[in-house]
Amino acid sequence: MAHEGALSEVNRDALENLLVAIEASGRRLGIYIAVCNDPQLKAEIIDRYEQELSPAFRHYRLTLDVDEPSLKALLMAQVRSGDYFQQDGQAVMTILGAEQLRSRRSGVGRSPQEIFFGYLQWTREGLQDFPFAIVLWVTDDMQKQLIRWAPDFWSWRREVVRF
Repeated sequence: MAHEGALSEVNRDALENLLVAIEASGRRLGIYIAVCNDPQLKAEIIDRYEQELSPAFRHYRLTLDVDEPSLKALLMAQVRSGDYFQQDGQAVMTILGAEQLRSRRSGVGRSPQEIFFGYLQWTREGLQDFPFAIVLWVTDDMQKQLIRWAPDFWSWRREVVRF
């Protein structure tokens, strides 16, 4: 890797595992769960994998909408916004903002986090249409909730990488 910087050996190994997995997925759907509680470390890891995968992969950083946290809708909007995907390009979609979703309900209805997990659970089949790598960043607590509330989505992941 080009820059080793201040990453610990464990984080360098995790990053290398993520890079190898993304490169192996090519132009097929690959769901990767990146678990990190440190926002600065997360930003550094994202910068590094984007740099390492360039120019073979295009990189997109997408942030979940806190009012309508649908991963599928977010990805569809990005695909519709340009012609890169129609040209069979390789891409990595970095999904941010999951940690911003409130877990508590405000009034009647479900919390934004519950809505997000519901979307993941019931739309995983629709993700098959996306021929690229998806790196969903979550915290430790969110990973536990993801396993519990979206087990079908969880079963489709390719890799879980902890930083």
